[in-house]
Amino acid sequence: MTLCLWTNLIDRISRTERTYVKGLQELVDIYIKPAAVPVTALGTSSKETTVPAPERKVVFNGLDSLLSFHRESFLPALENAVTPLERSDDANGETSAGVAKAVATVFLSHAAFMKMYSTYIKWVFPSLIPCRT
Repeated sequence: MTLCLWTNLIDRISRTERTYVKGLQELVDIYIKPAAVPVTALGTSSKETTVPAPERKVVFNGLDSLLSFHRESFLPALENAVTPLERSDDANGETSAGVAKAVATVFLSHAAFMKMYSTYIKWVFPSLIPCRT
């Protein structure tokens, strides 16, 4: 792989993760938090929420954990791994090769946490089947 391709690939991975974390945060801010707001009618207090808890669990179960993992663990580790490339002209390709190995190490060291997605998929996809009719 040429030097430019390594650099572009590393940059793409880093930018994609930042965008993903931003999107998860927007999902939480725009949908999950408002769905949990208590419903008040004519000044009365109620334990009911905009979207009932069982329905929120079906749709949003595990998203807070996914956001926390990516924002607090995976993204910082990834950004730390790519920092040397951002500070170097990498004329000989040594920096990008080292950064590529560091990025691979980040993925490998977080592989167990990525299993959260299989749990999320097992939980969410069956609940979406009634929505397809």
